[in-house]
Amino acid sequence: MQNFFLSSLFPPSTTLTMARQPTASLHSQHRKVQCRRVLPSSFRDPTKNPETSRDSEPRRLNEEELAEVKKAMEAHFQDGRMPRDFQIDMVVAQEESRDAMCHAATGLGKTFIAAAPFLLERNKTRVTIMVSPLVALQNEMVETFKKEYGVTAIAINSSHGGCTYKVMKDIASGMYNIVLLSPEMLLTERFIRNVLRNKEFSARVYSVFIDEAHCISHWGESFRKQYGRLGMIRAFLPKGTPVTAVSASLTPRVARDVRGSLQFRDGYLFVNKGNNRSNVSLVVRSIHNKADSYTDLDFLIPDGTTQRLAIKKAWVYCDHIHDGSDIVDHLQDRLPPELHDAIRPYHATLEPDYREKCMRLFREGHIRVLICTDAAGMGCNVPDVDIVVQWKLTGKLSSFIQRAGRAARGPDRTGIAVLLAEPSAYTLDTSPPDEPAFDVNEASQDGATSQSGKKTKSKKTAKSKTSQAKKSRPQKPRLSKEVAEQHGRWRGQRDGKGDSVPSLSGAAVTTSPPEVHIQEDTEGTHALVQTSTCRRTVISSVFGNPTPVVTVPCCDICDPTLLDLTRPGKAKKTPRNPKAPEINPDPHIALSLRNWRSRIYERDYPGAFFGASSLLPDDAIDIIASLPLFTNKLIEAHLQNKWRYWTRYGEDLVQCVLHAVEESEGALVVSEGVHGDLESGPQIGQEPEPRTCEASDDRNIAQLNVSASASGARSSRSRQTELSKNPRPAKRRRANKRAQGDAIEGASVFELDTTTAESNATAHASGNVGRAGSEGQPAIQSAAAIPPIPNTVELVPMSYRVPVSHTQSFGYYSSYIPYDRPP
Repeated sequence: MQNFFLSSLFPPSTTLTMARQPTASLHSQHRKVQCRRVLPSSFRDPTKNPETSRDSEPRRLNEEELAEVKKAMEAHFQDGRMPRDFQIDMVVAQEESRDAMCHAATGLGKTFIAAAPFLLERNKTRVTIMVSPLVALQNEMVETFKKEYGVTAIAINSSHGGCTYKVMKDIASGMYNIVLLSPEMLLTERFIRNVLRNKEFSARVYSVFIDEAHCISHWGESFRKQYGRLGMIRAFLPKGTPVTAVSASLTPRVARDVRGSLQFRDGYLFVNKGNNRSNVSLVVRSIHNKADSYTDLDFLIPDGTTQRLAIKKAWVYCDHIHDGSDIVDHLQDRLPPELHDAIRPYHATLEPDYREKCMRLFREGHIRVLICTDAAGMGCNVPDVDIVVQWKLTGKLSSFIQRAGRAARGPDRTGIAVLLAEPSAYTLDTSPPDEPAFDVNEASQDGATSQSGKKTKSKKTAKSKTSQAKKSRPQKPRLSKEVAEQHGRWRGQRDGKGDSVPSLSGAAVTTSPPEVHIQEDTEGTHALVQTSTCRRTVISSVFGNPTPVVTVPCCDICDPTLLDLTRPGKAKKTPRNPKAPEINPDPHIALSLRNWRSRIYERDYPGAFFGASSLLPDDAIDIIASLPLFTNKLIEAHLQNKWRYWTRYGEDLVQCVLHAVEESEGALVVSEGVHGDLESGPQIGQEPEPRTCEASDDRNIAQLNVSASASGARSSRSRQTELSKNPRPAKRRRANKRAQGDAIEGASVFELDTTTAESNATAHASGNVGRAGSEGQPAIQSAAAIPPIPNTVELVPMSYRVPVSHTQSFGYYSSYIPYDRPP
């Protein structure tokens, strides 16, 4: 690879002269090789090869040539419009072989700067290399160049088969005027060897055009490092080839980075029109409801919407795909089923065919709201977007400016850009590091008084290594709640309270808010959120914009009525998730749930690519089968917020569980004649009536003993697991003792086979009734000897499952099992 780039930097006709150290010094020090580039005469003197090289010094167009450029650009607009001054200046700079940079708002026609030179007859056979960051943007620009400007263009990316030999041959032969590709594709060995070093192609190169040039500074050092190496493209192009960089978010620092990376020559042109969108209003407010409820976005779907066109066209940007999926689900739930397709996700992980179709349907108006990431954040040109929403703060203000620029791009249209910020953004101290932080941890000392007038107490913490390490870490300073309120924390609520800005309304405040500073790393994102003055002023300060001229309501600070367009929905009262029970599933309940799951799967999802366990996970079955009580409310509390099929199958599942409980109850009942409920059974502390046990009782008890033995074994296994996880000897001994006790109880006390039941029947006939034991002793205790239930024991209906180890008898009390802990 190193040899390739060395050979690429020097043409084949270049000679290398090498000077070496004397032979005697080679053994005592490293050999030093000095290389000096000797270019052929045609490269040293542009006049000797004028067809393949440009002048090293930019030349100025005369009046006749300037008039020709303006006439060609004006002829393109047939609807009475005229080219903007900055567009003419940028095209003239390319004609003069001057490097140029343009900072202009989205929708002002920066793409026309790349296409306009090909309106001149002398440039019909030339080619421009255009670098674009996103595949979707490249494909869209190809269509724009063809349909709007009549310029041939091709995008080299994965959606079109990549960089094939046929594509490279067509490019080298001059079939296209504009070649769009990513910096990673441009700097590959394959493209450099077959295209850039092709003499026929090199002779036709007109310029290099860098779209979204701010990516060089934002991504060039970490995310996409090839952006930081774009300057090396000059080594493969004719001398004097101009480089043009355009963006809608160039801060002074970013502009310096771009010029240095692209190796701008002296005499370059810089046009700063600013990124102010005069036809787009700005609204910034806090997320007031619970973030994962997404009800703050309810203003996108009006209540009771039944018509597709009643939904305004909107783009919702979020930086995480899982947030986007949840937002899609929430907004679709606010619509009738036939309108669910009006809300669609759009991000880079989706198939290219889906994204292409999705964007087409969005343009046509069938899709009304797109939930997207940066895949549609830069350059996508849809003229009739009414609302753009940014969900949570972006890392840099440039990202929000780019996304807000998707709104109202068509002529004579107006739009609104909304930033929904996390509540924590209002308490971050933006003061520079060298200045003292305002009201940071002032109330953490003993007896300190907070701004709300309440006393606060400090908490004594143990001085451990962990706590010392945490104290040594630099923490972001935070402001008080009162200052956050002055910064607009409660503006834009559903009831309208807190919409006024204290600094504007004249309200008395105990402490004036600290000055808002523009942070370099975020480009002033928090300053935009916390400001109590016009938000466009902050943006102009960050990007050096000229004085803004606005044709719509400016922002929510200047015109608070804009907040009425973005009020949050009603907060959802989600119940707290109950504490998960100790996993000890009832085998009969678990088996019934698995059988129910299989029936539902075979009935509703025959031949599906997923299995029955995807319908109801085994973990959910274990939790439900381990509940201490089986009630509709308790089952719903455990499944409603976690099981996606609760709305559809929840009621059926509950009936399945209750039916299984009834079957288990039937196994525990000794005799149907004595089975009752709480009203007919004995009261607490009362002595039960004695009764005579029948032989059939033993068979029922035998059925019970099978499950009781299993319960004891399960308890033993769980404590054996506890034993294996316990490294301390004392706890190991206690856990081992408990495990052995459970095993003995399950094996000796509850085991009863058919032979013992028959012997008990004989014992009943002879009147010798006793407790189950060994050596042929009777298995059932005398009814008169059954102890009464103590007053402290609570009676629980048998429709609830309780541990068998808490059962006192299996006779009359089989329907009222004592339970020594609250359910």
